[in-house]
Amino acid sequence: MTSQTFIGIDVSKRSLEVCCHGDVEVHKFTNTSDGFARLAADLRELRPDLIALEATGGYERQAASHLSQAGFQVAVVNPTRVRRFAQG
Repeated sequence: MTSQTFIGIDVSKRSLEVCCHGDVEVHKFTNTSDGFARLAADLRELRPDLIALEATGGYERQAASHLSQAGFQVAVVNPTRVRRFAQG
């Protein structure tokens, strides 16, 4: 059996809070070009199968673009739909 690695990113105007599925530790990066570069460097070691970012009024766009250009599979998800799926 192969294990898959999924990363969830909570996006705000100033920061990205990053957690790997199954971990309890949350890592925080700035929502800036420097923060995106640091995040991508850290994620290269994990080799995630998918990175899911919360859609937050456009604050996620630059991070999603940077991570996608760095070669990661990125999905921008609607937080309301995710919440409703979890409730179901």
